[in-house]
Amino acid sequence: DHEQAKLALGLIYLYGGQFSKAIPYLNDGKPNPKALAGLISAHRQLGNNELVDAFCDRYTSEQAELWEISYNCSLFESQNMQSPEKALRMLHASLDGQADDSDASREIRQAITRIEVARTKKAKDQGEL
Repeated sequence: DHEQAKLALGLIYLYGGQFSKAIPYLNDGKPNPKALAGLISAHRQLGNNELVDAFCDRYTSEQAELWEISYNCSLFESQNMQSPEKALRMLHASLDGQADDSDASREIRQAITRIEVARTKKAKDQGEL
């Protein structure tokens, strides 16, 4: 019944790619920003788009203090390039609260670059450039 142990086990399953096993542990207990980020990531990997959308709408509007929530929500928005503009807005908003030399800043900037490259490639392939 120890919440930190459940969170740690959920994250171990998540990082090990066992998304279905991670969800019950991340979903258990009081809302925790790391658990929420993990839930979004796990459900995104499993294709549970309605749940991811609900989590993202709820927690990004509350300006969650953990950049991983916005990061995972932006990855969801940019999947298949359905909403790259929204993803970029979310990433830029997350970037505002990060130190320039932090790991979070580097991860967010890499995601922005990947989305911009994919968006440019898609536009080029469709003859829009």
